[in-house]
Amino acid sequence: MKGIKGIRVLVFLGFVLFCGQPACAHADAIAQWTFNSLPPDADKTTGTNSPAIGSGTALILGFVTASYSDGGTNDPASGTDDSGNRIVHWMSDKDTGFFCRHCLSQPGKGREMLLANYHVEPPKGVYWSPSPIFLHADADACPRFVRENETPKAIREISLVGIRSYNTDDRMLYDLTDLSGGKEAQARVEKCLADPRTSYVNIHSSGPGCFLCRVEQF
Repeated sequence: MKGIKGIRVLVFLGFVLFCGQPACAHADAIAQWTFNSLPPDADKTTGTNSPAIGSGTALILGFVTASYSDGGTNDPASGTDDSGNRIVHWMSDKDTGFFCRHCLSQPGKGREMLLANYHVEPPKGVYWSPSPIFLHADADACPRFVRENETPKAIREISLVGIRSYNTDDRMLYDLTDLSGGKEAQARVEKCLADPRTSYVNIHSSGPGCFLCRVEQF
């Protein structure tokens, strides 16, 4: 399977479940540079020419200057999200409503969370949209969700979720896209993926419409 930027790959219901997180999964890269300081220091005037992945050397040629600038979104400075916003540290003040996109669970009250904007891809094109997401601030207390034949408990406990089905051209299949109770989400996803037009399914919260996870057959 090819690595896909910005997501975690998890086994789920005989499908592959992709959980949104501002991180990268890489497969075939020989070397890749982010030019972030090691460790990242959130200082946009500093950086490194050492590769983040693999080995190699980046050389400055011609009339290119040796200073580091903002780049596209969160590169090279740390502490910013996919849209260039500063990542917000947020203390959860209730047991639900802070669904973590890495461990796919509710953190409970009194846990430090990170709030960031995540560029959900796919879909690309006209149906593309970014989404706010929460993540545990303490990565050591947030194991990546990996289960077989199991819907994440936190999704089953959500009263209403949005099931969005897309084809290989990233077009939404309106006749398969609908709201579903969390307990019925698994059956609804299976129905979508049983349709030969469906390439993948994204699950969102029903109210704010935040991205929760992605499901794809393998």
